Amino acid sequence: MIIKNFIIIASSILLVSLCGCAKQAPGGMSKKGSENGNRPQARKVVLANAEKANFAIVVSPTASEKTLSNAKILAEYLKRVTGAEFAIEKGDGSHGIALGVQSDFKKLPKLGDFAPSDPSRAEEYLIHSHPKGVLLVGATDLAAQNAMWDLLFRIGYRQYFPGKTWEIIPSIKKLAFAADDLEKPDYIMRRVWFGYGTYKENKEKYDEWRRKNRLASSFNIHAGHSYGGFIAHHKKAFAEHPEYFPVVDGKRKGPKLNIANPELRKLFVDAKLKSLKTHPNAISVSVDPSDGGGWDESPERLTIGSGSPSDQAVFLANQVADAVKLEFPEREIFVGMYAYYKHSAPPTIRVRDNVRILVATAFRTTPLSLRKQMRGWSKMGASLGVRDYLSYAAANYDVPSRCGSAFNFKGIAGKFKNLHKWGAVLYSGESSDNWGINGLLYFAAGRLLWDVDDLKNTENLLNKFITDCFGPVSDDIGKYYHALSPAASPVLEPQLLRKLYDFIKAARSKNPGEAINARLDDLILYTRYLELYRKYISQRDAGKRVAAAKALFSHLYRARTHSVNASLALIRDLSARDRVVRGGLTKKEFNSLKHGLPLWEQKKNYSQDEIAAILADGIKNNPKLNFESVLFSRNLVPASPLLKRLPSDEAAKLSKLSTPPGWGVQLVHSQMYYTWAEKPNEEWKISLTCSNTHSGRRKVKAIHPEIELWSAEMAGVGEPVDKMKLTIKHGKTGHFTLKSPYAGLHWVILRGARWQNKIILDPERHWTVTSLSDVPAASQGGTGGSLYFYVPENTKIIGGHFIGRGILINPEGKSGKSFDHDGYVKIDVPEGMDGRFWKVNQLRGGNFLLLTVPPYFAPSPGDLLLPKEVVERDAIFEK
Repeated sequence: MIIKNFIIIASSILLVSLCGCAKQAPGGMSKKGSENGNRPQARKVVLANAEKANFAIVVSPTASEKTLSNAKILAEYLKRVTGAEFAIEKGDGSHGIALGVQSDFKKLPKLGDFAPSDPSRAEEYLIHSHPKGVLLVGATDLAAQNAMWDLLFRIGYRQYFPGKTWEIIPSIKKLAFAADDLEKPDYIMRRVWFGYGTYKENKEKYDEWRRKNRLASSFNIHAGHSYGGFIAHHKKAFAEHPEYFPVVDGKRKGPKLNIANPELRKLFVDAKLKSLKTHPNAISVSVDPSDGGGWDESPERLTIGSGSPSDQAVFLANQVADAVKLEFPEREIFVGMYAYYKHSAPPTIRVRDNVRILVATAFRTTPLSLRKQMRGWSKMGASLGVRDYLSYAAANYDVPSRCGSAFNFKGIAGKFKNLHKWGAVLYSGESSDNWGINGLLYFAAGRLLWDVDDLKNTENLLNKFITDCFGPVSDDIGKYYHALSPAASPVLEPQLLRKLYDFIKAARSKNPGEAINARLDDLILYTRYLELYRKYISQRDAGKRVAAAKALFSHLYRARTHSVNASLALIRDLSARDRVVRGGLTKKEFNSLKHGLPLWEQKKNYSQDEIAAILADGIKNNPKLNFESVLFSRNLVPASPLLKRLPSDEAAKLSKLSTPPGWGVQLVHSQMYYTWAEKPNEEWKISLTCSNTHSGRRKVKAIHPEIELWSAEMAGVGEPVDKMKLTIKHGKTGHFTLKSPYAGLHWVILRGARWQNKIILDPERHWTVTSLSDVPAASQGGTGGSLYFYVPENTKIIGGHFIGRGILINPEGKSGKSFDHDGYVKIDVPEGMDGRFWKVNQLRGGNFLLLTVPPYFAPSPGDLLLPKEVVERDAIFEK
């Protein structure tokens, strides 16, 4: 953010000495200087020409080790840009490229009212060009460092992703520069972190990327879940005093606390004070509750405000905040806490001024909008930040169609701007080490968290990135990224994979040079991941699924240093979440995967020859089809309007069909159904019976299914809007009731059922499954019944990939074709059979991936959900 009305307070003699004159030279650049007549205009200055530096880099005789190190870095990069040697000298900053803290350059005029001791202003800096050089002067060493990287960014340097591969260093023989800006960040805390962590080999590269993109903020509030750690460190006290636990369902149990108990509060406060004494440089301490529910339900809680979870959490936070002020009067220490899940609603009691609240943008249980929620916390005195979700590995699995924000820079700019307008100045964003698909999202976040109005560097970011990184092969790689764009709704199937490999091969064939080839290597490894992931999730046979998972884990591990995928997160999550895979691993193998280390994988990182072989194999293993796939959006709506355009007798027949009880597809380890809500706050009722269930030869005594209800409104943050988990004994039926505050498209994910369990879906709801392989759970398998799908008007070919057995039936009830194999199929659509509902009968043992028509199935046309653009286009015409 550029501060307006910045006044340099100095005598005219010093100003002329520093800047030459107050009149701006032609071509000069002063974004805000013209608003203040007392401020000298910037002058364009030539820093180097014909591989000769015109200025030295100047540091103060009292400069810190950090600034001295940064001076060497600046000299190195300026040499790489211009070819000139930039000397490093000590001086007073009146000439040369002055780098450092304002207080070190005591002979300079006062450059600004910097406040280095104020944590909220510690990163302010001035970047100003004048006839005798450039000032890169800040309130602190970190501020000066940010000024240095700002200078390099302005002359064209980019570090798009971590590592040398994605570093862009321009070549400029005559380097002229002009700037006149006093900068400060809009978000004083800009923390972007990996939810599952990353391998140690990648950590330094990521930290370097953060420094270069001004994300190494000095003000960081700790607000992570803390109750669990507190209980674990005081096991003896809780064993001796069970009253420290809250009352939940009539019993005293964790993981929350009985905050109404004064002895418990004292123990908690003392623990936090002890932690701060142990860490004398800490500026914050977390008091956030543990994850999940379990809040106190005892009558005593009503002595704390309204007794709500938010009031309980704030009351304890205030106790710590008061104690911190008394214990450390000389230190400014903040108390951090989320507004999250059950304690997301605004409290009824005031929040102390040294408490900082990070409002979670997901996992919210309050009915308030995010804006009203933040406003409610502000009214109770809270200073705000946000706890955001840029990428959640367990929800998107690095699959393009599920990374909806990947290239939506306008959307993230609007989001950051709104959050800041609503009071947020602190940002904590969960992300993943998955730069192959989300890298530009993180790069854009760095720009926008500093300046929410910095659209000029984000709105055309994809094109700029492709040009910078791929130069002579930009056309080929532009097609690659366009094919991956979530806006294109890419279907993860061999036709897409072949196209991606072909684009890379075309780029390779033009011999673009070592730097570009290294970037193409990363694209090959990411594409290979998509190929292996598709193979893994397409497997229904347990043995083949385990083998495919192990091949996937091996690839992720060997490609880990390229950071194109969240390798550690994906290995850890998939091995733990997929029960089929987990059951096929030895105990040692499973334990090794907890650390992202496949026990069976002894090979080193991929060599360039191996990466070249992956490209060749990818082209060979994904042959071109004799038909073109058609892309459809995943914005689904009810298909019922299409019934009106059918012949009356056909429409009458189809409209009488209803969802049969228990129609659901063959249940696998996880199952997904699309559904629909006409208005907010509707309910879904689902029953599941545990019967005829065996594991080997032993009867399973019970199952522990969990059902999640997701809304398209919240899908980008990886949060279900409701969920339930039950234990269902053999022969018994469990009943689930789920509710959503949103209207429109939803989906239900069922986990923990077995293939012979009987599921009864709410007959009042739409229920649709898909044959796409990149949805969050399996969504279509053998049924033995009929499943309808829609063939849009003017469709000439039904093309797809068939696994297993089935019979295709046209709208006149005639058998179109029978299948009993794995492979691609191509069926001509007879005249008059388009714009109508077809069906597949007796689909068993596999999947029918539709590639030229919408890949969605339902037991009746009235249940079917289809892409909005198909319904709107075809429903216009009535016959």
